[in-house]
Amino acid sequence: MTLHNRNQDFQSEKSSSDLQLEAKEFFAGQYNCAQATFLPFALRLGLTKEIAAKLSQPFGGGMSQAGQACGAVSGGVLAIGLAQGTSMNDSRQKAVCEEVSKAFISQFKGLHGDITCPGLLGYDLSKTSLESHERESTRIQMPCSRFVEDAVAIVDLLLSIE
Repeated sequence: MTLHNRNQDFQSEKSSSDLQLEAKEFFAGQYNCAQATFLPFALRLGLTKEIAAKLSQPFGGGMSQAGQACGAVSGGVLAIGLAQGTSMNDSRQKAVCEEVSKAFISQFKGLHGDITCPGLLGYDLSKTSLESHERESTRIQMPCSRFVEDAVAIVDLLLSIE
């Protein structure tokens, strides 16, 4: 199945490396992994920074530090939904969105071997106290930043295919 022409809505002057840099800067600042992945796409697709940040915030840390799906993966799926989803009962477009989301998840998992925080980090955020989590944050930041960058690159590639 080929992607619907809505991909043209996403086309931007920014390259994938620009989007990755922007996401990395968001992640290095006050935003979690889901927010940092979602924001570069959301801003280009018409959401305000405030709305996009609020919408994606609970997905960070494997869904509110629950150690579930990686926030970078969740942010990527949110971006795909915003770009390819439908608010109507359009079964064709729903299938396109699902296909693109599955391709993203498959590519991310192929690159990193998993899509959950514990599987990616070897560390379960849900079983850690806040103090312990803060001590580990430096160790976690490096791989999580890479996950954010990789998720952005994969989503950008999938959304720019015509």
